Amino acid sequence: MTDFQKTLDLVRLAQSGQREALDALFARYHHRALKIVRLRMGERLRWRQESVDLLQETFSEAFRAFDRFEMRDESSFLNWIARIAEHAITRAAAHDQAQKRDVQREISEDASTLTQAEAHAATRTWVVPLDRLVREEEERLLESSIAALPDRYREVIVQRNLLGRSFAEIAEETQRPSEGAARMMHAKAMAELVRLVQAKQARAQSSA
Repeated sequence: MTDFQKTLDLVRLAQSGQREALDALFARYHHRALKIVRLRMGERLRWRQESVDLLQETFSEAFRAFDRFEMRDESSFLNWIARIAEHAITRAAAHDQAQKRDVQREISEDASTLTQAEAHAATRTWVVPLDRLVREEEERLLESSIAALPDRYREVIVQRNLLGRSFAEIAEETQRPSEGAARMMHAKAMAELVRLVQAKQARAQSSA
């Protein structure tokens, strides 16, 4: 039985009301979905939000909407999960920005009792919780490099390398004028990613 047939069978069983099949389907795509969430979060949001929490929110929303899902081809389920995750990340980013404004307002109101250095330290502590670093060093290097890319580069890498979309599909999704333009953007994104990874490796070696 092919992977596609296994997924299709799980979808059919889940939509017939078998919760075990839905749990198995989510478990089957958990790792790939988590990687998509991590890469789409971006550098700032990764410091402020646990990717597993956003994935849980994504799966919860998918569970509620599962009766409306339609399995058209092998990539349908992962693409559907990726779209739901994108909405969850957008909401989290908006919430993060609102929190940032609230904290900055509080710091501004207390400026008379804080030195500039103290205010900076307070903001820095809020933005960068050190206990949220990814444990696996190589994966952390790659993911942090992708997170540092401009949004358009990060998205084209997710679309091509994780979701496996064609350049024609990417062009439509990212509103590029042609398949060739999408291909060129992906090439530029990969070149920039290689540059970032090499730069991070060089800095790590020089400080070792």
